[in-house]
Amino acid sequence: MVPLARLADPKMLALSNLEYDSPATVLFQRASVSATGLVLAAAAWYATRGPEGSKPRAQLLFFLLVANSGLLLVDHIHFQYNGILLGIMVWSLLLAQERRYVASGILFAVLLNMKHLFAYMAPAYFVFLLRNHCLGGEAGAPPLQTFVARLSALGAAVVAVFAASLGPFIATGQLPQLLSRLFPFGRGLCHAYWAPNAWALYSFGDKVLAALLAKAGLMEKPVAHMAGGIVGTAKFAVLPQ
Repeated sequence: MVPLARLADPKMLALSNLEYDSPATVLFQRASVSATGLVLAAAAWYATRGPEGSKPRAQLLFFLLVANSGLLLVDHIHFQYNGILLGIMVWSLLLAQERRYVASGILFAVLLNMKHLFAYMAPAYFVFLLRNHCLGGEAGAPPLQTFVARLSALGAAVVAVFAASLGPFIATGQLPQLLSRLFPFGRGLCHAYWAPNAWALYSFGDKVLAALLAKAGLMEKPVAHMAGGIVGTAKFAVLPQ
């Protein structure tokens, strides 16, 4: 969307303008979020089309996908463009359902390059495509030549997506910088206070221990790091890093 953003307000593209929020910038972000969200709406329509589209359950499914209040709030306040990401994911699943496996793999590769947090789905996608496309699924294993041809075609399609996405960074020597920003391990696995998993409990335990030790006079009262809401390097007060 960079060419369109440049037309709206070129100053928003300056890397140093972290707090830049001109009216044109905000308008562009809101408009682009709404426009790209149509990808999810189209996927929802496609999933509920046909004879089933007139049934209440199909209509309810369409409504739940398109009018997800949490998604609307996050996308239209925080500008994360989750609508288009989820739309691409749904399209990929729909293509897989129609046994258009190469197209499904291409869309998932596009999704992965748009937001690397979908990498957790990659192993499942790989196994699914390997079994159903390359190995023939329920129809049984194809001849070796067919297997190699299918695997090569699928692999070439996925590699082409990654090459188009990462090629400019590789050519300009910026791939290490890109990787350091995609995987900022210095922030810690908790990543501020947002991680709803075992690391959140680990951080909570560190907070409790720090409070108890400070009250007992065994250590100074620590400065909040995990629950401050500011993205940065995570530092535990008591428990190991």
